[in-house]
Amino acid sequence: MGAISDFKRWLRFTSVCVAELTLRRALDTISRLVWRDYRAEVWFVEINGPRWSYLAGHVSNAPADADLRLIELDDHLGMVCSDLGELTSAHLDAMVDFVNELLSERAYCHRSQETGRESLGGEETAL
Repeated sequence: MGAISDFKRWLRFTSVCVAELTLRRALDTISRLVWRDYRAEVWFVEINGPRWSYLAGHVSNAPADADLRLIELDDHLGMVCSDLGELTSAHLDAMVDFVNELLSERAYCHRSQETGRESLGGEETAL
């Protein structure tokens, strides 16, 4: 129970850290904090059909044959883990819920009528 309580405190701390950031910077901060505190490699990607392209987060030089865990958050955004470090599957589930809540709070993706480009947390990007 202690590890889950500690992780819930970590999520609250992280929530405060990302509160004023654009979504892209928030995702990057989440990834860097989870690396710093749990030695887990987690980063975020844009999903375009079968292609998953890097968007934000800490990525080390994971070997090409690393066992990647691909988590689809929605049709356009995913999370990739190459090493869970000290994270348990319960921690990972809680982090996915946390990120999904962050996404829903930010209404993160919309297409500009003027440019035809989509915006991610106030930053224009080709999604």
